[in-house]
Amino acid sequence: MEKRGASSKSSLFLMEMIIAILFLTVAAAVCMRLFVQAHVTGEASENLTRAVMAAQSVTENLKAAEEPEAWLTGAAGVRPLHPGELWEFGYDPDWRLLTENEAATAYWLRVRRLGGENGLWLAETAVYGPDSPEPIFFLPCAIYAPEGGAP
Repeated sequence: MEKRGASSKSSLFLMEMIIAILFLTVAAAVCMRLFVQAHVTGEASENLTRAVMAAQSVTENLKAAEEPEAWLTGAAGVRPLHPGELWEFGYDPDWRLLTENEAATAYWLRVRRLGGENGLWLAETAVYGPDSPEPIFFLPCAIYAPEGGAP
């Protein structure tokens, strides 16, 4: 009789251990998923922040230039896709401006002139990432640049 009680206690202990291990495994899986999701969200947030900074920088330089088209044409790292209408800047995965057409381009900043007359420039600045045809960030702008320079 004594043997039967000992085996019943050990099997109960074994069942408790299995349940505890199962619970800890499920908790660890949930925590790992949360950590991965936080990492992905953090990277997306960092890319958005850097895209906003790049777009604002180019747009502010355009607004400060006496002749926006001349500034765009001569800017470091610019690639005119359609002269007078569309210009592109390339950035590497660490958001460093590329000065040449390199294969390491991960992000693109495109400035498109939409039109305008009487010295008013209507343009849009959009930043694109490697995974999506939709822009990460989009910034429309209006620039007053009369012929012959700034007022």
